Amino acid sequence: MAYGGIKSAMESSKNTGYEWWQPFLVKVFSMAKYGCLILISFFLFACSKSGSEVARVVSPDGKIDAVILESSGGATTSFWYNVCVVPHGTRCDIANSAVILYGASRNDSAYGVNMRWPSNKSLIVEYMRAKNVKIRHATIALGNNLVHVVLHSNVIDAAAPPGGMLYNKKGSSK
Repeated sequence: MAYGGIKSAMESSKNTGYEWWQPFLVKVFSMAKYGCLILISFFLFACSKSGSEVARVVSPDGKIDAVILESSGGATTSFWYNVCVVPHGTRCDIANSAVILYGASRNDSAYGVNMRWPSNKSLIVEYMRAKNVKIRHATIALGNNLVHVVLHSNVIDAAAPPGGMLYNKKGSSK
């Protein structure tokens, strides 16, 4: 006992029986902090209604556009690609995406997808591989037009530059 019968802080913290789990809790809370940051980033991204337009391809008759939006949840996540089919000249909204692709790539170093119109009624979305693909609307009705969206995986675009599509679009506009 130190100082006339009053235990010092060092002495009182000893022998409390809690020493064994304190380092464990520090590690658990540290890991939970990073997990929460990742979840918050994901939910902020998932709730967002926009992305950056990285490509727009007009249908052969000029009435419909296929649009690709690129979004990223940050450094620890891959890119999301939303493909929309909209009336010519109108804006694409993530909420109305026909297809959502996560982690899609066009070759081993280029992220993204390519689109082409073989006809006014068919849009083909091509990519080498993707971590996750969700088809929300395989057929889109725009006025009297029906557009079928078809996905082709295992298509390698050797000419696609490395990186994300937005990065390359901004780089090419310099």
